[in-house]
Order: sequence, then C-alpha cells, then structure tokens
Amino acid sequence: MLTLLYPEISFEPRTVRAVAMDLSLQGIRLTSSQLTEADWKILCSGSHHAELAIELPYLKDPLKARAIVRWSQYHELSAKGCANVEMGLEFSSLPENETARLLFAIERLRAETTSTASYSRSGIHPKKLR
Repeated sequence: MLTLLYPEISFEPRTVRAVAMDLSLQGIRLTSSQLTEADWKILCSGSHHAELAIELPYLKDPLKARAIVRWSQYHELSAKGCANVEMGLEFSSLPENETARLLFAIERLRAETTSTASYSRSGIHPKKLR
C-alpha cells in the first residue's frame, strides 16, 4: 500500500495500491493503475511525500517507511491494457529495524535472481532506484 500526501489539495492522504518494480535500501520504483493522469500532473508539480506499507516476500509484516516522490511518468496503456503512473520514491525515513528487515528481504530476493520463476512470483527486482 502506498499513501500519497497531497496537503495542498485536500489535506487528506490518499491510499492506493501499487506494485513494486525495483527495490533498494535507497528507495523503490512503483507502478499503480489507481493513479490517474491528473494525479501524475500533481506529482510532477513539486515535492510530494508518501507513507509506505510494503508487503515483501520473506517478511511477515509490511515494511513501514516514508519517502519522497523523486520522479513520475504517466503511461496511457500498460501491458495489462490500462493507464498507470510509475514513480520513483527515495526513502526519507526508514527506522533501523525496518532497514534490517528490508536488507534481509533484498538479500533473499537477490539470491533468487537466477530463477525466472522468482521474478514472476514476487514481481520485485532488487535494483537501485533510477
């Protein structure tokens, strides 16, 4: 789950589902079909923050972090035939215990990178944020 904070619009956070594409200790690349072109334009307009609850393989509970939206792209048609917004988020607050949990999950995912089945199962590629 990703909660985007748009205080200049409504002062209420908006929670959307997103799929993680790349993951590192520095940040995460996400894509969401629940975000519209209008959302993308807002994300491009300045600094925006996100609260993250990331469900990762090998972790019992979702990882909690805060992040800053560093870039975003709007795609009219995705591989599934619907529009989506892709974004890169840099972790701005990742508590020490969450950093250890994230490192554990990344190491386990990296260990599986030789298996194409692991990519299709988790959908997460442990790489650096662009």
